Amino acid sequence: MTPKKYTSKKYFAYEPDEMIMRDHLAFDRTMLANERTLLSYTRTFVMFTASGFTLIKLLPDLFFNFLGVALMGLALIVMLIGLKQFFKTRVRLLKIYKTGENSIT
Repeated sequence: MTPKKYTSKKYFAYEPDEMIMRDHLAFDRTMLANERTLLSYTRTFVMFTASGFTLIKLLPDLFFNFLGVALMGLALIVMLIGLKQFFKTRVRLLKIYKTGENSIT
């Protein structure tokens, strides 16, 4: 199995039928790790959003209202960073795998 050159010096592109089972499993593990990271970003987004709403609803002080809005803004930023990272990594992995699918069939 000789890898074909990819545009980046660090990565090689493999034809799926040239890969052995270990390579397919490594690809699947990497895809699952990428999805797990997205879930972590989503969990942080939900936590910041819930904290922001809680501060706004329970504490009527202007400072806490400002802090709640800031937390909700931060939650949106965290989610956008997570989505950007997820799709960036996913596209890179699928380019390496060369099939456009995310599982072995």
